[in-house]
Amino acid sequence: MHAQHHPTVERREPLISFVVPCYNLPGEWICACIDSILALPLKREEREILVIDDGSETPVSECLSGYGDEVQCVRQPNGGLSMARNAGMDMASGVYVQFVDGDDELMPSAYAQCIRLIKREAPDMLLFRFCGHGAGPLPAMSGTAYMLRHNLRASACTYLFRRSLLGNLRFIQGILHEDEAFTPQLMLRARTVLDTGSAAYAYRRHASSITTRTDQNHIRRRLADKETVIVMLDRLSHHLPPQQTMALCRRVSQLTMDLMLDTARLTDGPEPLRQLVSRLRSALLYPLPLKPYTPAYFLFSLLSASSVGLSLLRPLVSKLTAER
Repeated sequence: MHAQHHPTVERREPLISFVVPCYNLPGEWICACIDSILALPLKREEREILVIDDGSETPVSECLSGYGDEVQCVRQPNGGLSMARNAGMDMASGVYVQFVDGDDELMPSAYAQCIRLIKREAPDMLLFRFCGHGAGPLPAMSGTAYMLRHNLRASACTYLFRRSLLGNLRFIQGILHEDEAFTPQLMLRARTVLDTGSAAYAYRRHASSITTRTDQNHIRRRLADKETVIVMLDRLSHHLPPQQTMALCRRVSQLTMDLMLDTARLTDGPEPLRQLVSRLRSALLYPLPLKPYTPAYFLFSLLSASSVGLSLLRPLVSKLTAER
């Protein structure tokens, strides 16, 4: 008996896999998100839209029936944003991956420029901004060089990245600030990074957003999870080549400054900040290194290095917040 040989059909990789996590979102928000992706100058075979329904009470598929095979929708038990994004990455087949939260939208005109750039320049990562925060473009450089010279915007929705960079890197499940752990590690793997400065992502701020919730249990969890990420990144920095160590140490120092400011701003009384400083000192993360990363960082590292400066931190932050 002779084996039959069937002709193989070559399937091209999509240029971009759009991973869209959703959990208990209004259907009109999800459709607006999908419509913003479909409005991009990409052919059908150049895009892949993966909607990950993270156990919504009403299945997301009910609002997506009109899109036909333009959208793949996968439903899984509720496990949080990290698990949903990880599922999307495992499914993705595109050359590049783009995360778009289901309650947000891409800005077609600005994002079209990002598409033109990845087609022409083929960088490992391409960065852009939230709407209202546009800036000028920067020359191409490695991810390590970028982290040594510039503040990192960790939101995983504000960049495209080559799927081949991932290896076994995934989001840590069960924590907030998962982007803060994921993005620096991904950036260190990138040989070429383009920062377009384009305002290509529209973030929908609403009462249930992670960054806008004000209940104290949520705030305590946010602060604790950010501290966990800082300690993890610091430990990782000790096992990297020298330039990458310097780049990640800069990020750790800036995250530590942010954590101290958030603790002073979001908690009651001086005790939470005092306890945080004690833990940071034990982990050799305090006092902050006196480095001229940015003028604001350098001034903060000077102010926070003494007990007198720390005592001024809460009233200073309260005054600045009230003046906004």
